[in-house]
Amino acid sequence: MYGELTLGQPAIRSVLGQLDRLHPRLPRGTRLLAINDPLPHRYELLLLLRLYFRDGALEMDHETSNDGRHQYVIVWCGTTLYLLTDELSVH
Repeated sequence: MYGELTLGQPAIRSVLGQLDRLHPRLPRGTRLLAINDPLPHRYELLLLLRLYFRDGALEMDHETSNDGRHQYVIVWCGTTLYLLTDELSVH
């Protein structure tokens, strides 16, 4: 009855579509910093990324907890996802 709104399926589809477009490859146990997370609950993106990358050791923080020890930064600007490193931009 409320599945699409409750589960956030459009937002999840959007995240997966953006990741598919970028084809990123992350080392096992990568530590990400997420900025402008499009999903409503803080843990949802982490779980989705762990499934997508098949990496249960992947770690993720949100912009409020930046301690500078992140290998990658994942940023949403509107509906576009950017994956950045301190060396170069993956997109």
